[in-house]
Amino acid sequence: MVTTIALMSATLCAQAGGIAGNWQGTLEVGPLKLRLGIHIARNGQGELVSTVDSLDQNVLGIPSRQTTFQGGRLHIDIPNLRAQYDGTLSADGSEIAGTFSQGGIPGSLLLKHAELIAARALRVYAARRGWTVDMQVREVRSATGLAVCVHTITAPEMFATRIDSISLL
Repeated sequence: MVTTIALMSATLCAQAGGIAGNWQGTLEVGPLKLRLGIHIARNGQGELVSTVDSLDQNVLGIPSRQTTFQGGRLHIDIPNLRAQYDGTLSADGSEIAGTFSQGGIPGSLLLKHAELIAARALRVYAARRGWTVDMQVREVRSATGLAVCVHTITAPEMFATRIDSISLL
């Protein structure tokens, strides 16, 4: 018996070459390593807005004052942390390499599209079980701004649906 599993993952589906979406990386300052998440979206006026999560400190939704993206360069100003991030989007749109500075102390921060991280993990998980994965990810968006990505897996002997997370933009 073969069944299909639909897995839904967070918010904006990874868009090649796009800056909007969920990004995750590890800030490295000397021996200190701290996982950060950055969420970038467009508001009703089409302007970029972002929030920062300090995942290891369980601090979520720290607002930015300004988010700009021009010529492949991202700048985020985060006054509540006395911090800023400056990075460059890779040619394939999957990574942003940059520097996160807080209180004048810089640290290296390589961000990766969180949706691409989840998709890669899903592909490995399915392959280990002999399942096939349809990675034709589609975004479902409601009138209220709810965005969900749907991945489909064909798997023998089971059926399950899981919602990893949902974002309201």
